[in-house]
Order: sequence, then C-alpha cells, then structure tokens
Amino acid sequence: MADAIRQQDPYRSQSERITHPPQIIALLRRLHENRILLRVKIPGVEHPFNSLLLNLNPQRNYLLLDEINDEAAHRKALEAGRLRVFGQHEGVEMNFNLDIRPAHNRQGVGFYQASLPECVYYMQRRADYRVHVAMDMEIGVLLPLGEELLLDGQLCDVSMGGLGARLDADQEIRKGLIIPGCRIQLPQDPQPLQADLEVRFVLPDESHQGLRLGGRFSRLAPEDKGRLRKFVTQLEREMIRRRTRGDG
Repeated sequence: MADAIRQQDPYRSQSERITHPPQIIALLRRLHENRILLRVKIPGVEHPFNSLLLNLNPQRNYLLLDEINDEAAHRKALEAGRLRVFGQHEGVEMNFNLDIRPAHNRQGVGFYQASLPECVYYMQRRADYRVHVAMDMEIGVLLPLGEELLLDGQLCDVSMGGLGARLDADQEIRKGLIIPGCRIQLPQDPQPLQADLEVRFVLPDESHQGLRLGGRFSRLAPEDKGRLRKFVTQLEREMIRRRTRGDG
C-alpha cells in the first residue's frame, strides 16, 4: 500500500511511496485521461523535457510515452534506458521511474514503451506546477525597481504561485526583494496582469547575457487570479498541441 518515507530528497521527504498496483494504475489514469503535460528527466541531463502518456495497458503491464522531441536528448534517453517522469493534476504531484525502450506505430511515429512503474511518489500540495512558456510566444514581463528603473524581461514559466523570467539587463537584484507592481503582458489582453513579486532566486544567464529570475507572487487581486488561472490553462493546452504536432 502506501508507506510514508523519509529521505534527504526534499520532494520524497514530504511524499508517500505508492506500491499497491491498483493505486498506481489509478494515478497513471489521471495523467492519461486528462492528457496531462509531463516533465521527463534523463539521467545526467539537467534540463527537463516535455512528454505525454499516450497509452496505458494495465492488463499487459505496459504504457507508451511520447518520444522526446529533441534528437540529442532522445539519443541520451535511449542510451540511459531510463527516465524520471513528473506530473501534476488537481493539486496532486507524482513522479516515478520508467525503464524505456524505443518503439514505433504503423505510421512510423516514435514513442517509448515501458512496464508500469513498481512505485509512484505521490504528494498533495497547494503549489502548482509551473508551465513552460515557448520562446516564440514572447510574453513580456515588466519589473519596476524604484521610481525611475523599469526592467524589461520575457516570461519563461508561470504558475498560480509565481513565475520565472529572463531579463536582458545585468541589474543587481537580491533574493527576498519584494518588487511591487510586477506586470505580465498577457497575449490579446490590453490590460497587463499585475502582482507584487518576491524574488526567490537570481542567476546569471550567460547564453542571453542577462539574468534568470524566479519569484513568488506575494499579492494578487482576485480578478487577476482568475485571469492568471485562465492563462496557465491556455499555456498547458498550447504545450499539448505543440507536442501533438511535434513542434517541441
């Protein structure tokens, strides 16, 4: 059944280890039936990739996972033969390991086949999984620092709890700083979403000669919360459409 576990991993220390097959199947069905966008991690590769659970067959003890749409990463995944899969649905987060092997359908579309996981780490939490924003969407973020300085950036990921952004300026920003009136220019919406933002981390982004910033919303009006929820849902659907089309 479910055993509480205590390990150094901060995720696992707050989660339950599900080993009962009917419970595992029920969790996997949530991901499959709701077409939940998944994050997959390859051993030895820091950057996660997106995927979908294409099929689930408990009777024959296998599942099908959408192939990573990055040739170099795909090769590394096959070399490793294992992926770590992360999913979130209705406030429940789960992750599990899969031993994968390549397969194709009659149309030549590639995917990974794997036996059902023997255990799933499951955690109920309030924080929402952050949705990646494709670079070609170019969603602007404005961060006012004082009365005269306004930093212009681009949204990288977002959830109901916060955001990640890439900033062009090499400005000194400290962790814990509260930035009042952070604005996100939502697509096809003349009124930007506005919230106070607490800086959680700042890292140099050498590839873009700027900064990567992560922040948590510290104040969000009810009407903006509704607009944000709608926006996050739209992003999730767009990511699924891109995966289905093979756009990345």
